[in-house]
Amino acid sequence: MDIAVEEIVEKLRRQIAQRRSDGDYPLGLEAELEAEFDGVLAAMRRHEVGTSALVERVTALRTQVDEIGVGTATTSNIPGGALIHKVVGRVVGRQTNGLAADVRLAGHEAAAAMAEVIRLFDAQRQADERQLVEVVSSVIDRLAVIDQLISAVNQIERRLDAIEVSAPSSSRSNDD
Repeated sequence: MDIAVEEIVEKLRRQIAQRRSDGDYPLGLEAELEAEFDGVLAAMRRHEVGTSALVERVTALRTQVDEIGVGTATTSNIPGGALIHKVVGRVVGRQTNGLAADVRLAGHEAAAAMAEVIRLFDAQRQADERQLVEVVSSVIDRLAVIDQLISAVNQIERRLDAIEVSAPSSSRSNDD
C-alpha cells in the first residue's frame, strides 16, 4: 500500500493557507495542528534499521555451514604426498565427520534463528507502518471535524448577523 503522504500534507497546507487568509481559523489552532503534523512526519521519516544486511549474513552463514566437513584437496608437489594426504584425510575424516555434522546442524539452527529475527523485524516494521497510517488518518479526521465546526460557526455568525440586521433598532439599543 503506497500512501502519498507528502501530497496529502501539501494539499492540507494549501487549504490551511487559504483558510488562514480568509480568517477561518481561531488563534492557536494553526500552531497546534502544525505541531501535531511535525510529530507525525518526524515519526514517519525516522531512518530505521533495515534487514537487508542481516539477510545477506544469514545467506552467507548457510553457505559456509554447508561447506563444513567437505573433503580437502589431496594433491601435493611432493612425490607420494598425494597418497599420504588421502590416507590421513580418511583417518581424520572418520574421526571428525560426526563433529562436522553436529557443527553443520548448529550452524543451520543459528541461521534459522536469525531468519526468525529478520521475520520479527519485518513484522514490527509493518505494524509500525499500519500504526502510522492510523495516526495520519486520525489527524485527517480531526481536520475534517474542525473544518465542519468552522463552517458551522461561520454559518451561525452569518445567521446572527442577518438577525441583527433584520431586528428593529429599538431592540438593538436595549442589548447595548
